Amino acid sequence: MVYSYAEDELEKERNKIELEKNIPDWLNDENVKAEDIKYQGSLKGKL
Repeated sequence: MVYSYAEDELEKERNKIELEKNIPDWLNDENVKAEDIKYQGSLKGKL
């Protein structure tokens, strides 16, 4: 049940992103290295 609920939420968010058309080009660039992406979110559950 947890996975199906999360899947529904994910689909809603994907639709919002697609409608927004505000996706940075580097996000779809296969040559971008993960370590070069600056994370600006929050870390929940930090130890």
